[in-house]
Amino acid sequence: MFDSKPTQTRLSVVNSLLKKAILGTAPVAVIFGGAVPGLSQTPDLPQPSSETVCTYDLDSKFPDPLGARASLTIETSAGNTTFIYERLPATVSSDRSDVRADVDNKRTLMLYETPLADARQLLLDDSTYYAVLLGLAPEDPFVARGFEMIDQSLACVEESRDAAELSAPQPRVP
Repeated sequence: MFDSKPTQTRLSVVNSLLKKAILGTAPVAVIFGGAVPGLSQTPDLPQPSSETVCTYDLDSKFPDPLGARASLTIETSAGNTTFIYERLPATVSSDRSDVRADVDNKRTLMLYETPLADARQLLLDDSTYYAVLLGLAPEDPFVARGFEMIDQSLACVEESRDAAELSAPQPRVP
């Protein structure tokens, strides 16, 4: 028989290098045994980041302006602000069928490269964005009441994202 010790050692080294490559801690040249044209020596590593999430504040002085069957969440991440409007599911029924069904309504408005304060101000100043978010006509009485009461009832918290939750690093291409 032949001795498998050198083979096991080589496999251990290869496994170690592959783990380091996946984690982004090994230079690309080490992985491929030399320089690889078009690839930098070290990939970009994911960095921890934070995002802000705003929702209705139960302790606010206002009842929820959207009512008990709807909610608004605002999230900011990577310089973008996203408004998420959701209505609780409504049951759908028919006299011709026994099938139970629900329909829900979720609308998302993303404002690219817009910080949270600017995004909130935009909805305060321009009812077009608020109407589109709610899926209503700009002249609808609910839209006419404006975003101000909703804005005043929001509480925001900053949540951090761990680097482990981020996507795997990608090599930089020059």
